[in-house]
Amino acid sequence: MPRGGGHSRCLVGNDVIIAADIHEPEPLKADIALIQAEKADRWGNLTYSKSARNFAPVMAMAADLTVVQARHIVPLEAMDPETIVTPSIFVDRVVHVSNDREWDI
Repeated sequence: MPRGGGHSRCLVGNDVIIAADIHEPEPLKADIALIQAEKADRWGNLTYSKSARNFAPVMAMAADLTVVQARHIVPLEAMDPETIVTPSIFVDRVVHVSNDREWDI
């Protein structure tokens, strides 16, 4: 057994010492997330268009404050629960943007 309380293993033919006091790194946390959604209801349930679905839900979960810019605000019962990508628990503010220009963030 190595000094310092770790243990040793044989990996790919080499003896490797694994320290006992290795700590996992802290996850990255955002203060504010600015997210663009295709549809939102007044509670903050969100659906996305195209590639906005890749990182927007993760950023909403990682941020202390999530502000959503929504193209369409719909009534609560208008969104099918199966299509909601980000639930309202992760959304703090919803802003309706009514212009018709192409969205490019």
